[in-house]
Amino acid sequence: SKLRGFEVGGVDYITKPIDSSEVHARVRTHLKIRELYQQLARQHEVLQLEIEQRRLADRHLQEANDRLARLAALDPLTQVANRHRLNDYSLSCWQHLQHQNEAMAIVLCDIDWFRLYNEAYGYGSGDQCLCQIAEALSATILRTSDLVARYGGEEFAIVLPNTGLPGAWEVAKRLCAAVHDLALPHERSPLGHVTLSAGLAAMVPTANLSISALMNQAESALQAAKDRGLSLIHIS
Repeated sequence: SKLRGFEVGGVDYITKPIDSSEVHARVRTHLKIRELYQQLARQHEVLQLEIEQRRLADRHLQEANDRLARLAALDPLTQVANRHRLNDYSLSCWQHLQHQNEAMAIVLCDIDWFRLYNEAYGYGSGDQCLCQIAEALSATILRTSDLVARYGGEEFAIVLPNTGLPGAWEVAKRLCAAVHDLALPHERSPLGHVTLSAGLAAMVPTANLSISALMNQAESALQAAKDRGLSLIHIS
């Protein structure tokens, strides 16, 4: 009978003859056990709530950190990568490609006669022009490994890992064509609309060279393109 009682959910038993004092003591014990169990259940619920709140807070914190990281890597005006992100990414690509013996290219772009554009239309319009060009350049880049960044002022840089001069040349042509197709009016330009000049360079990274060597070549190529005329591409 005792075993059957336990099997159907009993937790204790009392034998006859019944002793009321023993009954009261056992009832008090089981009430206390029940009270402790309920306290434990409430504490467990509170703990679970605190854990969930902590998880939610951690998720919000991570999301905030991710947003800050993205903002720290973006140019606030054009929303493409900033100079800091450009330096970090180009150096990372350079070091990685040293082990692969693969070429890396840089394309530097400059908006032609941009100072005169600001003088003619105002700096607010100049900012809008920069944003439109940044968007056009970003839309032209096809690979996720390529990076469009604002190099400074009206200059943009495009990092092209695993790319030699022929591939960089094709990219540069598409970039200049994309800006040309915007047909942004520029009354102070000889062509009557906003154009882009570009300089590009490519090399296979080695331990004896630094990323600055590639960047310097691209800068020289861009300067050569600017010296030769409007909307030109020059290879260093």
